[in-house]
Amino acid sequence: MIDPVSVGIVGATFSIGFIAGRVRRQPASKPAVVARCSCRHAYSLHSDDGTCHGRRQSFMDWMDWFDGYNPVPCECQRYDGPIPLEHFLPSMPYLPPTPDA
Repeated sequence: MIDPVSVGIVGATFSIGFIAGRVRRQPASKPAVVARCSCRHAYSLHSDDGTCHGRRQSFMDWMDWFDGYNPVPCECQRYDGPIPLEHFLPSMPYLPPTPDA
């Protein structure tokens, strides 16, 4: 036979630990935001003129037959995602100018 007092103590300890864990739970960290184009490639894969140098998976050939998963060049013509902050801010020196001695 199990002692009812011991069952109550174990149950109370479990309940307190469960409630404390729910109260002190940290929210899940959000993944880092990456500037992506509508072609789902990052800003770093687009050149200065905007053309995409990424590759995408194609599984159909020119006659719409399954041809395996072949990497083909991305057909994105221009980057249309969010513009990085460096394009808005002028290039500023990090240190003040020093007097010439």
